[in-house]
Amino acid sequence: MTINWAVAVPVAAAMIAASAAVWGAWLATKAQAANRKLTQEVALAQFRQDWLNMLRSKLAEYLGLLTILYRTDGLEDDAHRMEMVKCAYEIQLLLSPHDPSDNELIVELRTMREAYERRDAEVDAAKVVALSQAILWRGWARITSDIRGP
Repeated sequence: MTINWAVAVPVAAAMIAASAAVWGAWLATKAQAANRKLTQEVALAQFRQDWLNMLRSKLAEYLGLLTILYRTDGLEDDAHRMEMVKCAYEIQLLLSPHDPSDNELIVELRTMREAYERRDAEVDAAKVVALSQAILWRGWARITSDIRGP
């Protein structure tokens, strides 16, 4: 049997071209999937960072309002009290109802507010700050873990 090179070479070339096209399409699909995954991870990390920034801001605002109201005897000021209540609810809505440390922070914020309202001299924000820092640090660790990958 003799090989008709005039037919075999173009057929082989066509098969190689088709294989290269399939291989290129497969690589492009893989690259698109990797880019899509990376885009999603970056968006998720940004969302978490925005959440951390908002929570940090609301916690600082709440502690600041409590301190100002305590030191200026402004507890009768309804506008400040309403702002404090609103801020407390915003914090609560930013936290998870299923996380024990988040719930502990919510309880501690309420306890602290009640102590300020009673004018307790022993009110200390250290526990609220420590709980807040632990929650914020855990959120930051999640962001860095998302960025680094598994």
